[in-house]
Amino acid sequence: MLGASCEAQGRCAADGRSAANRKSFDGRHDAIRIIQLEIDQFLRKPGLIDNAQPAGKQLRALFRAGEHPSFGSDPSYGFQHRCIPFILNARYTIPQTTRERKGEMIKEKQTVADCMNRLYRQGLTTTSGGNISLRIPGGLILLTPSATDKGNMDADQIAVIEMDGTNHTPKLKPSIETSMHLAIYKRHSNVRAIVHAHPPTASAFVAARKPINVRLIAEAYAIVGEPVIAPYALMGSPELAASVAERIEKHTSCILMENHGVLCTGDSLLQAFDRIEVLENAAKINLYVAQLGGGVELDETQLREIDVMMGR
Repeated sequence: MLGASCEAQGRCAADGRSAANRKSFDGRHDAIRIIQLEIDQFLRKPGLIDNAQPAGKQLRALFRAGEHPSFGSDPSYGFQHRCIPFILNARYTIPQTTRERKGEMIKEKQTVADCMNRLYRQGLTTTSGGNISLRIPGGLILLTPSATDKGNMDADQIAVIEMDGTNHTPKLKPSIETSMHLAIYKRHSNVRAIVHAHPPTASAFVAARKPINVRLIAEAYAIVGEPVIAPYALMGSPELAASVAERIEKHTSCILMENHGVLCTGDSLLQAFDRIEVLENAAKINLYVAQLGGGVELDETQLREIDVMMGR
């Protein structure tokens, strides 16, 4: 009798634990269901930028993974061991609304416009010459258009182009060199900004088929590196776009375009602008040094020191 009583008490205790476990299970299950519904509603919200959708769908899939039989009897396992690490490792943040993204894009457009205005003020381009672009999130490129006063630009005069060439600003005429900018961005994922212009002194060296010696001044070698020459091709042509894009390498950021001008790339607009300005100054220094009867270049040891300092 005593044994039977103990057995009955054990069954009751076990049933109690099972009921408590089921209640706990159902509670976690309901919580995950609520989270799933919130994600679903979030993804259907109007005004979310398109590139937010894939990340949101990934999150939703990871939440659903918590119900998979391979996670055993605890559906919260997927949340604890899959969703949370995903969010932390990916540094996932709530996507911006269209209004917020547009606000940021206006600032980025103004930065491009300001850079072009500065290029003109510094005498590095003409009213109709040169073009500047900036790669921004979402696979978009901000690009100065054609038929626009390059010395008096504003944010609303900057075109928005997709990597496939789609123009999201049809009222603006795309730059004749759009294909060249896109070819560079497609080939070099590290490039974020491009400045193409016709600085007179550097362009004179290009027209004369004379190299610009950047080894006379340490700053020029450090910031510009060794410029590379791209053979002449018609402006705006696929041949020019391919020629320039293929000559840019990891440590080659300045291209001398025969009988055309100069192009510099960078991690930022400021870096690309700095390179083209320093290159123009280097070309002037070449002329001054020649008038003085010649100069003394940095030696190989000094150049290597600069390379190490610049991380190349």
